[in-house]
Amino acid sequence: MSKHHILFIPSWYPSIDAPLLGTFFQEQAEMFAEVGHKVGVLHARFHDLPSSTWLKGPTDKITITEENNLTVVRARIRLFQPGPLHRIPPIYRASVRSRERLALRMYDAYKQQNGAPDIIHAKCTMWGAILAQAISKRENIPYIVTAGASVFARGIVGPRERKTAKQALESANQLLSVSSTLAEDLERILEIPATGFTTVPNMIDLHNFPLKNPAENDEFTFGYLANLVADKGHDTLLHALANVPNCRLLLGGSGHLEPDWKTCVVNWTSATASHSRVPSPVAKHTHSSNKSTPSCTPVDTKHSASFYWSHWHQEDPSWPHAVVGPTTLSVNRTESWFL
Repeated sequence: MSKHHILFIPSWYPSIDAPLLGTFFQEQAEMFAEVGHKVGVLHARFHDLPSSTWLKGPTDKITITEENNLTVVRARIRLFQPGPLHRIPPIYRASVRSRERLALRMYDAYKQQNGAPDIIHAKCTMWGAILAQAISKRENIPYIVTAGASVFARGIVGPRERKTAKQALESANQLLSVSSTLAEDLERILEIPATGFTTVPNMIDLHNFPLKNPAENDEFTFGYLANLVADKGHDTLLHALANVPNCRLLLGGSGHLEPDWKTCVVNWTSATASHSRVPSPVAKHTHSSNKSTPSCTPVDTKHSASFYWSHWHQEDPSWPHAVVGPTTLSVNRTESWFL
């Protein structure tokens, strides 16, 4: 296999103050480094105006660090174009240019130390793909985009951002999507043909979740590990699974919903939930010992996890097929991941 120099531009990436942010992007970049590719990561962070971090959030100059065989360049700035005024085209364009200028400065610092990459791989459209397009246009480097977020389907991206995103995706040399349903959403919303996307589901390290033969009974157990924040669409999944007969759901994760997670489960499902707390290093063994089928894994093993058990025995089973966030579902009962 030929080796390449790849520069990843993720829309989110772990940092000291946000260690769970984009851990899956970090792990995927590390996978490429493990097989011999030279891999860099460019992560630009922005304090939007207004936002809870704009006034007190720190700004960071461009730094380059070596992290587990990855060269990571980071920077963080405040943006001075108020979001409510983005409906005024010059103000919106100024905001986009501010992001692009930072990315270009970060790229220059990276290139000076590591040389030019062979290819740029943007993770998600807002703002990874847009920053990749700016660098690609100036440096004449091909770039690909993996679409992996449902911000468009959820209607939280305005018309100006949709136009910018469409341009960045259409200019890419290759488009990937973590699911076929996400590609269909982008076709419907951005008018980019779904056939233009190659479906590449998120990668999972199955060494942490060894597969075992399912228990010989009529009950099927789903294991669901997640970042417990409001915009992940947990209610959609729980509503759907509440209609699956003879089903047990094992839930785990951490986030700001964690203190009220039991109440959320009850409200979303009208079910009775019991709960207990276990250290996260035990999580993978909990999945194995309960012979559950893992369903979602964006949780850092350094953090504790809360697990909740709920039972539903209702009629008319339904299957969740388009939850908030990247969605790919394998219905193979021995290897069923929901991302």
